[in-house]
Amino acid sequence: MSYLGIMRIFMRRFLYAICVILVALFGLWACESQPLEDRGIFLQIFKDEASTFRGIEPGDPVSLVREREQPLAPTFVDEIGISYEDTLSEGRFVLIDSLIDNLKEDKPREKVVSIVANIFMPNEVETATLYGQVATYFDKNYGVSSGLYGDYSWEGVYHNYTHMQVHLKMSDNKRGFTINFVDTQPYDEKGGN
Repeated sequence: MSYLGIMRIFMRRFLYAICVILVALFGLWACESQPLEDRGIFLQIFKDEASTFRGIEPGDPVSLVREREQPLAPTFVDEIGISYEDTLSEGRFVLIDSLIDNLKEDKPREKVVSIVANIFMPNEVETATLYGQVATYFDKNYGVSSGLYGDYSWEGVYHNYTHMQVHLKMSDNKRGFTINFVDTQPYDEKGGN
């Protein structure tokens, strides 16, 4: 192959790479520049930007979950947690499990140790858009993630005096995803019981 042929191949690949980078940067800019108020489904899911999720932090008492989720009624309650279902709009809903730490000690703690939210959307495009908004929001609040698209993690996150891990995973059918906030700080450090 001649020098000119090699240069053409190199230039095509180089221009393709530049185009991919520009599209990706434009996508990030568009997602970040969109005000949170314009993201209705996002706000319906998170409810409150000041807290980890829907007004709750890992380590909060389970009674606060009941208070913050009103007027929703729990769909399930047992010794390991409390569950809610919130219909966002037709074909869009979130299932929320607030898991409590009652199994490690004789004395029940009734503190939230994990918040799991399963978000379901009607199609792959809406799911990908919302997933991108959530990933950008987490990057902004918790720093750079590890993992690949569809399975991100933020390790050692420190938010509102809580050490936690955050996981964001796309479902296999690409019509939903799971968010998991896990408390990694012992209760003794929080001044809890």
